[in-house]
Amino acid sequence: MDLGICVVVAAGNSGGTVGSPAKCPEAITVGGYFDHCDEMFHSDYGFTPDRVLKPDLIAPSALVASPILPGTPQQKRAAAICRLMADPECLEKEILKDAQLPEAYADYTADDRSNELLGQAAGHKIVGTYYEHADGTSVAAPMVAGTIAQLLELRPELTPQDIRRILLQTSRRLPNASRERQGRGILRAADAFTIVEQEEHPVLKTVLGPERVDDTLVFRVYEPEAKKVEVAGDFTEWKMVKMSRTDQGIWEHVLELPISDGEKRAYKFLYDGKRWEEDRHNPYCEPDGMGGLNS
Repeated sequence: MDLGICVVVAAGNSGGTVGSPAKCPEAITVGGYFDHCDEMFHSDYGFTPDRVLKPDLIAPSALVASPILPGTPQQKRAAAICRLMADPECLEKEILKDAQLPEAYADYTADDRSNELLGQAAGHKIVGTYYEHADGTSVAAPMVAGTIAQLLELRPELTPQDIRRILLQTSRRLPNASRERQGRGILRAADAFTIVEQEEHPVLKTVLGPERVDDTLVFRVYEPEAKKVEVAGDFTEWKMVKMSRTDQGIWEHVLELPISDGEKRAYKFLYDGKRWEEDRHNPYCEPDGMGGLNS
């Protein structure tokens, strides 16, 4: 990041504690989920020794169409099976060899050939001549990296900190899934582009998350659709304190709160009196004991 490079890392697929390099606080760590049924993938997750929650966000990681390395036996098989599916009467020896079909395939009926080819395509996850279905956070991470590349194409001056702020601001949580397993939620590339396309968007101009200014702590969140935002924490004895809204959709509260180095304070936000959420721009958090997180 010091060199102006965004580092995107796959969380891993064991379902256990996140390891290196995914636990690096500065890396954008990507977990996975099934995009067609809103279920979590068995990707790694958890807190780093510094109490940073990983993954940072999630992206589709199951049945993702991915390229097959050209010229490999897998790609030749895919090409042959696709050719045979398009022309079931084809019995060219080289194509049958590449398809790795049963020796008796040439004697099959038309229906049996069709069923055999469909079974082979499903069994080898073949999508097309050059593509197959792939699973895991190693296919989720490139979606995030590709999104970042497009954001930088629009605005080359964006810093890694800008990119992180944009992605975390626009991600959206799965409502019925573990907070810890999904980080800040699902990648929303279109929403990220909407922010970057606006030259003076408040997300790009404002310090979001907690900011220490002398003996005060300034809380800021960007929630333009909210009618009311409140902050509560151990420093307010968990009583709600209303935040003030600016014209640009930034909610802010300045708290007189001297904090010594190393001192920890817990807090979270309440949106419109209904939705509790931790500070998505503060990487440090911990379980709140009720299925959510405190920042």
